[in-house]
Amino acid sequence: MFLRRCSFGRFLIPFQVSASPLFHAHIFPHLTSDVPTLRRQVTEWVAKGYIYPLKRGVYTLRDDDRKANFSRYYLANQLYIPSYISLESALSYYGMIPEGVYATTSVSSKKTQQFNNFFGQFTYQQVASQLFADFIMMRDEFNNVVYIASRERAVIDFLYLKVGWQLTYDDDIFTHSYRFQNLKTLDIEKLQVLSEKFKQKKTDKLVKLFIQTIGSEND
Repeated sequence: MFLRRCSFGRFLIPFQVSASPLFHAHIFPHLTSDVPTLRRQVTEWVAKGYIYPLKRGVYTLRDDDRKANFSRYYLANQLYIPSYISLESALSYYGMIPEGVYATTSVSSKKTQQFNNFFGQFTYQQVASQLFADFIMMRDEFNNVVYIASRERAVIDFLYLKVGWQLTYDDDIFTHSYRFQNLKTLDIEKLQVLSEKFKQKKTDKLVKLFIQTIGSEND
């Protein structure tokens, strides 16, 4: 079966499960011929806290039984594929906004979505498939592959998805309302090129205003 009692009162976990950060229900037929019984057991183990449900059909073991650790960024990538870390989470990661971020925010070419589980809240904003680009690969603290927006793309996503809906905004919106900081590392030319790909007048206007903010910070 999937899990068995061992001598010290815990469960003995198959290597392919315990060595993975998370696992999917579609592996159940590979672990037992009695899948209905296994599903009932999984429900019981979730209730007892041995297993954490991440979203429908996706789980992870508790820390004591799991050999592979993971970051919230890695989990965000895996919960909704394809997606990459962006918006407030990426801006916070790059030190461009001062606040920590409660939810892990991402961008996807699929519809807007949100998941809540033991590890927190994970939100996803949609962009058209042709705009799903300019993210980079990095490794989290546990050496898992994570996809995250470039600095410039995180800014563009934020302007397009979070600021663009506002009817009006002041010239100091970025420094006062959103408290942007540490902007000297941004590539202004890249911001302009990315903005042009969105083909939206309001985004272009916001990017120009944002570039003025960068200029003010550099003075």
